[in-house]
Amino acid sequence: MGSLLLDIFCIFKTRQKDRLYTRELVEGLAGYADRPWGEMLRGRPMTERWLALKLRPYGVLPRVFKAEGCRGRGYVEAELMDTFRRYISKSEIEALNREVVEGGEGD
Repeated sequence: MGSLLLDIFCIFKTRQKDRLYTRELVEGLAGYADRPWGEMLRGRPMTERWLALKLRPYGVLPRVFKAEGCRGRGYVEAELMDTFRRYISKSEIEALNREVVEGGEGD
C-alpha cells in the first residue's frame, strides 16, 4: 500500500495541483509501466472504483469538487497529507520534494 500512496504523492507533486480528479490519478498510475497496478487487476485496466476501494481502509475518500469548470470526484492533497506522512517514509517524501523543486528550476 505504501507504494500506491507514494505514486499518488508523486502525481500530486509532479502535476503541481492541490486537487486531482480520480480519473487523473488513475491515468497517472497507469502511466507507471514499472509498477504493479495493472497486474493487481489481472490485466484489466485500473478503474476509479478500484482506486477508491484501495484508499478507503486508510480513511481516504473521494469528494466532489469543481475545478477548471468541471465537476467530479477526486482527492485533495491537503486531506491526504496525514496519510502520506503515516505510510510513506520521511526520506522518500523529502527526496521527491527535492526532485520536484530541482526539476521546476529548469522551466
